Amino acid sequence: MYRFIESIRLENGKFPLLEEHQLRLNKTFNHFGHFNPFLLDEIISVPEEYLNDLFKCRVVYDLQGKVSVEFVPYHIKKLSTFSLVDIGSADYPYKFEDRQWIMDLLHNSEGDEIIMCRNGEITDSSYANLVFFDGNQWVTPKHPLLQGTQRARLLKANLIKERIIRERDIFKFQKFKCINAMISWEEAPEYQIEQIKRIIS
Repeated sequence: MYRFIESIRLENGKFPLLEEHQLRLNKTFNHFGHFNPFLLDEIISVPEEYLNDLFKCRVVYDLQGKVSVEFVPYHIKKLSTFSLVDIGSADYPYKFEDRQWIMDLLHNSEGDEIIMCRNGEITDSSYANLVFFDGNQWVTPKHPLLQGTQRARLLKANLIKERIIRERDIFKFQKFKCINAMISWEEAPEYQIEQIKRIIS
């Protein structure tokens, strides 16, 4: 039985991206032939001790309606080096709880983080969508493994643009960010392209 996960930012008692998480959850249910998804704002109850500061709300669920909710503190990762990794034709279109193959790629790399490349195109890091600055605008890979909620919000706000980013072109950019539901655009660290190291097959 498939199990899925939504990692939702809880900031001072509020969920800034709850609508985007609900849309992704709905899409998951519909894809697998289940047309009665639960509502996140009905199943999440925030205990008083989590109403201040930043927490990750982890919602794990299956398509039969079994749901668990937990809250954990969150801190942005500090990264120094990134390894380009060729993932062949691997796919991850829905946010499955089981991400072991991605974690194995990270474990076997020589960097703090990986940048995945599929069929010659840059996709994501192990835990976040990527956004690159070309000197004029911020662009995100057009075909990520997973279309993240923060990515969706930034595209809608016209703060970033989609573009096919090929492996051979990555070093033409100046800098990049890793973004996900837990990292706002403003607080996402900027990394230099020179921090990206070598390709691991």
